[in-house]
Amino acid sequence: QIEISEFTITSTENAASIQLSGMSPSREHFLNFQETLQNLPFVKNISSPIQNILSAEETTFSITIEIDKTNIPPTQ
Repeated sequence: QIEISEFTITSTENAASIQLSGMSPSREHFLNFQETLQNLPFVKNISSPIQNILSAEETTFSITIEIDKTNIPPTQ
């Protein structure tokens, strides 16, 4: 299970940036989490330092997610 310990959101009219920090039980869990995020239609890019995957075991991570707000479906 991925645990998020900190997040920061920066937003403009059409874009947003989300910085996440947390803990992953393994490299595999982290890579699955990152892939799930990347497959979301409104995620434009994910920046992930190599340090996030150096350890095969429990590790901390930090990523920056660039969001294209024009691809977010409207709420009902």
